[in-house]
Amino acid sequence: MFKIEVTIKKRSRELPYSGFIIPLSSIIISISISLIILGLYGVDPGKFFKVFTTALISPSSIRYAIPLILSGVGLAVAYKANVWNIGAEGQILAGALVASGLALYYIPPTMPHEAAILLLYIAAFLAGSLTALIPAILKALYNVNEVLSTLMINYIMMQIVNYLVYGPWRGKKEYGYPRTDIFPNNTILPQLEIGGLKTTINIPTLILMIGSAIVIYVILFKTKWGYEIRVYGLSEEAARYGGLEIWKIIILVMVISGGLAGLAGAGEVLGVYKQLIRAERVSAGFGYTAIIVAWLGNLNPLGILLSGYFIGVLVSMGYTLQIFTGVPYGTVNIFTGTLLLTLISLDFLSKYSPVIRVRR
Repeated sequence: MFKIEVTIKKRSRELPYSGFIIPLSSIIISISISLIILGLYGVDPGKFFKVFTTALISPSSIRYAIPLILSGVGLAVAYKANVWNIGAEGQILAGALVASGLALYYIPPTMPHEAAILLLYIAAFLAGSLTALIPAILKALYNVNEVLSTLMINYIMMQIVNYLVYGPWRGKKEYGYPRTDIFPNNTILPQLEIGGLKTTINIPTLILMIGSAIVIYVILFKTKWGYEIRVYGLSEEAARYGGLEIWKIIILVMVISGGLAGLAGAGEVLGVYKQLIRAERVSAGFGYTAIIVAWLGNLNPLGILLSGYFIGVLVSMGYTLQIFTGVPYGTVNIFTGTLLLTLISLDFLSKYSPVIRVRR
């Protein structure tokens, strides 16, 4: 009679080049699985790669990458501190909600365009931050699990947005559809033009996306704040021994994380839709997909610029495949889900080694 024992042993050091090899391997494995699934639908692999290369240079890929990168950079800040913010979806909605309310009811049409946009961005950042601040305080003061609290707030924000667009904020000129009236012109974000044609890429949020990645990189890796965040993320015990104020770190990373997601929400309603619509379409799963973006970018804001664009390409490609091949859009979710599972598995194996013993 044989007895198999499996134990997990922590490696003395991570496998070399794991920060590069793990994301690349995850992408290759996920693409391979997706090709198999698409093959079952009768989609030729050549068509898959043709659509993929087209999406690489499509403006719609940048459009989808903007909220993914903004939210992903914010999540990276929290995850570096080992604080698990799963609430980017709700924080996106919070930013969209507050920006929409101000644009519709409080910003006078005579206010200069630049001033109105600045005010709306600040309000959206504060709204996202406040939404993240609640679970941050609960964790910092009462050690409440932030995964559960941030996740629950997502559903609360979805219900609030849907209540408003189906109820008191429903547009008088929208023929009963669940959406607000179009925002005043001085609150709508300017869009990028390519070849004389307007795209859905709004310029201010694009600039904020790139700027936030650079600023957060500097904060995380070039400042005392960033050092404290990383120390706490590596070892809470070491952080306490070093005299760091843990509650301040938790609140700081959550406020930044929520604020950046709030900016993404403002960009969606002010630059893409130009009105507040159903919650499911505003956030569109960006908050959850941003988790994959953050991990694929190895929690490095500059890496997230690349991973966010790559996932944006996949989202754009998914819609194209759905139109031209009839493949369900859910195949993209299978790809991203496989990507996350592979990332987590390979990351675990780079840090821990399974030891198998066979005894008689």
